[in-house]
This record gives sequence, C-alpha cells and structure tokens, in this order.
Amino acid sequence: MHARPEPDWQTYRGNDTPPPQAAELLGNDVTKRFADYAQGNATTEPIALAAVDEQGRWLAAILLLIEPMQDADETVGSIHQLIVPPASRGQGLAGRLIRRAMTTAKDAGAARLRSTAGWGCPDHLAMYDRLRFDRLNARELPYLVSKPLDR
Repeated sequence: MHARPEPDWQTYRGNDTPPPQAAELLGNDVTKRFADYAQGNATTEPIALAAVDEQGRWLAAILLLIEPMQDADETVGSIHQLIVPPASRGQGLAGRLIRRAMTTAKDAGAARLRSTAGWGCPDHLAMYDRLRFDRLNARELPYLVSKPLDR
C-alpha cells in the first residue's frame, strides 16, 4: 500500500471567491456567506480552509467564521462546518484542519475558537479533547467546545 502524498493547503478569506468545490463539500451556505461579506452585508468574516490533493481536488475542509461579539467585547472564531468525506478519513486531516483554524482565527484577532461536537460521532468529541478544547456543557447534545487561543 502506498502512502498518500501530503496535501496542499488552501485558504480563502472573506473577499475571495472560493472555487465551486467549496460549495460541493461545505454546502451552498459557504457561497452565500462569502458573497454577503464581500458585498458588505455581513460583519462575520468567512474563511474556508481546505486540504487539496495533487489534482487540486478538495479532500477535506473547514468553514471558519470570525465573529465580532459586541456583548462580550471580543472576537471569536467559530467552526461552522468541518467536512472530511469517507474517502479522506483516517489521515488526520480533521485534526490538522482544526489546528490551522486555531492559527487562522488567532491571526484574525480571535480570542478563542468554538465548535460543536457529538452529533452521532463520539470521535469528534475525543478529537476536541485531544486538542485541549474545554467542554462548555456536559449533558446536552451537541456538546459545545471552546479553546482560548493563548494556549
């Protein structure tokens, strides 16, 4: 069995136009979020991070939202979508995408990164535990997880 080559990494920020593969993998919501932000109709900046193979196909992706929180007087990164199709699983792509999302969110001024975990897949919660996210609720699904970006 041959090892798969290391993927390339692509980042698309608020005013960029992600390729059609973004909507194919992350859903049409990604197209609307980028268009709304580029037109000045949204203050939440969308960022798409993708692991890409040598032919340019998206293997896995995250839709990260950078949200100014007026009531808390801070900026927060939120993982809105994390998609790793079955053919790309088992390569550690989800963990690497989350680490990239942590760095990207911190570079964008976010104080913390949050997500949800637990809908039908205990592996999600275990991955967030390994990455040292805090569980914000212990008894409800989906679990809310958060990580200060200074650690």
